[in-house]
Amino acid sequence: MKQVTKNRSAAKNTVTDVRDDEKPNINNESLMISLGDAAQMLGIHRTTAWAIHDRGDFPVPVIKVGGHWRVVRAHLHHFINTGERVTLPFNPISDSTFTAR
Repeated sequence: MKQVTKNRSAAKNTVTDVRDDEKPNINNESLMISLGDAAQMLGIHRTTAWAIHDRGDFPVPVIKVGGHWRVVRAHLHHFINTGERVTLPFNPISDSTFTAR
C-alpha cells in the first residue's frame, strides 16, 4: 500500500512539474526590455545607446511605454541574428512611399 501512495505522489509531482514547465515565465523573458538592457545585449554602453536613439539611428524601434523607453525583445534578436534593421510597418515620417489622397 505504501508503494501505491509513493507512486501516486510521484505521478502527481511529475504532472505538476510538466504543467509548471509549460507556463511561460514572463518575469525572466519579458516581451519588452529597457533601452539599457538592449544596449547590454548589443555590447555597447547604455549612454551610447541613448545617443544613438536620440539621433534616430537605433537599429530597432524604441517605444515609450508610460514613462519608460522599451525595445521589443524579438526585434532586437532579429537584428542581432541577421544584422538587418527593424522598422515598424508604417512610419509616415520616413516612409517615402506614403502618399496622402
